[in-house]
Amino acid sequence: MIVMVTGDTDRKDAVLAKLAQRGDRDAYGELVTRFQNRMYSFCYQFFRNPDIASDLAQETFLRAYRYIKKYDPDKKFSTWLYSIAKNICIDEHRKMGRGKTVSIDDLPPEKIRSTEDSLHLKNPMQISMQIQDRMMLEEAIGRLPEKYRTVIILCYFQEMPYQEIADVLGLNLNLVKVRIFRAKKRLLEILNEESGAGIPEGNEDD
Repeated sequence: MIVMVTGDTDRKDAVLAKLAQRGDRDAYGELVTRFQNRMYSFCYQFFRNPDIASDLAQETFLRAYRYIKKYDPDKKFSTWLYSIAKNICIDEHRKMGRGKTVSIDDLPPEKIRSTEDSLHLKNPMQISMQIQDRMMLEEAIGRLPEKYRTVIILCYFQEMPYQEIADVLGLNLNLVKVRIFRAKKRLLEILNEESGAGIPEGNEDD
């Protein structure tokens, strides 16, 4: 059965989720189609490994389906789904151990290009583009503590407003702003270390 829903995006998601709560697998399948690229992108930015990203994105949808009845249709489905993905990624990161990372050299060039195409970034991201070293940026993000890596990914790669990031992480808005500020500062420090040259920080937008 093809599910036809009209209206704004968030309303469509909520209607589809309600149908899925009643056991409509086609409705849930449409939700998967609508969010699969975003979930893959989010997981990929955490680990910079296409196989891990694919597995974790799939686990996100499996877990969401398992607990779909706990979703509150009065809230954004995307926020609820990102919260699940965030928890899965953090759990996996902790299982792998802080010292274990995936080398950027193992990534196919097309995967690196695909992440570049999705970026619409402010400082310090533009700085990395200016020095034309995308791999340095990937490595720098990978070195961030998970709490900073999460907000950078949500803010710049997923282009979420601060309030939605706060909802996903279960934090207050002011704390999210502080984390983003500190994450950007730490990212600049790492880029400075990696480039071996002083990169001016410029003005920080809080």
